[in-house]
Amino acid sequence: MRKRVSCVLLFLAMSVSVRAENPTEVVETSGVQGGLVVVIGVDDADTLAAYRPNNSYLVHGLDTSPSKVAAVREQLVEQGLYGKVTVDVFDGETLPYVDRLVNLVVSGGGCQVAGEEIERVLAPRGMALIAGKKSVQPVPSDIDDWGHFLYDAAAKNASRDTVAYFPEHLQWEAGPLHDRHHDTVQGIEAIVSCNGRLFYIVDDAPPSVSDALPDQWRLVARDAFSGVLLWKREMGEFGWKAWAEKALIGRFNNPKDMQRRVVAVGNQVYATLAYDAPVSELDAATGKVLKTY
Repeated sequence: MRKRVSCVLLFLAMSVSVRAENPTEVVETSGVQGGLVVVIGVDDADTLAAYRPNNSYLVHGLDTSPSKVAAVREQLVEQGLYGKVTVDVFDGETLPYVDRLVNLVVSGGGCQVAGEEIERVLAPRGMALIAGKKSVQPVPSDIDDWGHFLYDAAAKNASRDTVAYFPEHLQWEAGPLHDRHHDTVQGIEAIVSCNGRLFYIVDDAPPSVSDALPDQWRLVARDAFSGVLLWKREMGEFGWKAWAEKALIGRFNNPKDMQRRVVAVGNQVYATLAYDAPVSELDAATGKVLKTY
């Protein structure tokens, strides 16, 4: 039988006392820069929504009281917040998430969720703030980043990851779920992962059967464990028309360097923000351009 703990979370690598005056300060204190925030114990819609300081976060509140959940949900709908901020009833013990999905778990006193259960749902680098205690989920030694097209700058094409295996379940889903149409190039042109984030170039235009709708190429960042959208940056002139004009190649032929257009190292991302643009260095958490080479 699983033993309950008082949510001090001794299973984690670091535990320190923190003080915060409001939910926004709680998020800032956590250091989690976007992702899925879970709040155990919900009082009102305003407090719950304050755990989402910007569009890089999704907030999910949990409470054992059906009447309280119904009231908070109604408030969120009235305020036009429902979707980015949601709330559900749970049994007080089991968190309704797959393993390693949540980036931040928050609860005040009286939390009855077992420490093992919170550990299960926290993603690597995820944090728990329980009754004034901050705890950090360590990064397992058996997972690895893939920051270049062929793993690293030496193009080794082999990772040290021993966890990745044949797909066994769906961790998260995000659009576009289909390429636009068979008469154009593939919709994702480069994809890398580093420090728990996923970066890729994608044509975000709606699916169509012709060129009636223009391309919408963007550089996108998502949390790799929860799939939450962190940021998007509009690309300049990109796609097969730019390639045909400047690279002098056909409609269905991609430039050979296209998969190398995005590199992630630490907390920086390097990309060309148009087909013929110079390399830009971006902040991996926010998408802000730090430098142009």
